[in-house]
Amino acid sequence: MKAKKVLKRILAAFLILILTPVLFVSGVRAYVALRAAPDIKELSEIAEEAAKDGDFDAVIVLGAGVYRDGSLSPMLQYRMETTLECYRSGAVKKIFVTGDHRLGEYDEVDHMVEYLVEHGVPESAIEFDYNGFSTYESMVHAARDFGIRRAVVVTQKYHIYRAMMIGRSRGMELRGLPARNWQMSAGTVKRSIREWAACVKDLWYVIRGVEP
Repeated sequence: MKAKKVLKRILAAFLILILTPVLFVSGVRAYVALRAAPDIKELSEIAEEAAKDGDFDAVIVLGAGVYRDGSLSPMLQYRMETTLECYRSGAVKKIFVTGDHRLGEYDEVDHMVEYLVEHGVPESAIEFDYNGFSTYESMVHAARDFGIRRAVVVTQKYHIYRAMMIGRSRGMELRGLPARNWQMSAGTVKRSIREWAACVKDLWYVIRGVEP
């Protein structure tokens, strides 16, 4: 009997050890999502708000994968399509492109800009940040270095909550415009799990006021 009690206690302690961080991360994720959810809108709602209160400063499109041949990954393709729709609606004045250009052979930003220009966006309407190595850096740069104050954020919905949290911590008024999601896959699940952990990291950065 004593051995069974000891075993039960060990199992209970093990479950607590496993579940506590899971519940903590889940709680942070839920907090971040709930705070942003009321300002995630359809394009028609954003256009209506712009017509009433004036154009947004920019649509911020966050970078994603680019293949070796320069073609955009489906995730990024969908973000760019949504960004174009937002720009063409007349709700925004500029497009702010931010992504990774850490290595010479890997370049999200230039390919994103090329896509926009090829689809009729004048270069004068595009601003870009080569140093958007992370969501945190991208959103801080947009506010601090480019002076964006009122903007529409475009990325997939699973990612948009965190981007909005970071931007708001820097004084930006934001609306979220989700891009279409890529089909469910092992990579999608992995990104979602990583996103939950990133919410904890970036909330800590926000609290500390980390400057990238």
